[in-house]
Amino acid sequence: MASEFPLVSIGLDLEDLSRWRQTGLRVLDPDSRIFSAAERAYCDRQADPVPHYAARWCAKEAVVKALAPLARIHVTEVELVADGGAPKVAWRQGAAPTGLVSIAVSLTHTEATAGAVAVAQYMPKLP
Repeated sequence: MASEFPLVSIGLDLEDLSRWRQTGLRVLDPDSRIFSAAERAYCDRQADPVPHYAARWCAKEAVVKALAPLARIHVTEVELVADGGAPKVAWRQGAAPTGLVSIAVSLTHTEATAGAVAVAQYMPKLP
């Protein structure tokens, strides 16, 4: 029998900031489609943008991992919206995946690392 209750899935990602600083990662390239114009503007306003870019990258990866049981998505489809409170997930390529009930993200960074966790609630696909 199929579940009538939402299932929960968690995604987690961590990054070493020294790697981001040393290699000049392609994701920071202005021509990259990884970050939206709004995400770039937010990060570039910070005194040190690297941890903010890395934390957003981690959040995108965490969202992809959390949604893996439900749908195949790419990091370019995920946007982190900063509205003064906790960041929210928005979908750059249209609607959220079918069956998604909710998704929450939490981002963090130190001088050495950045990380994020995503928690998704979704209705299982019925056979």
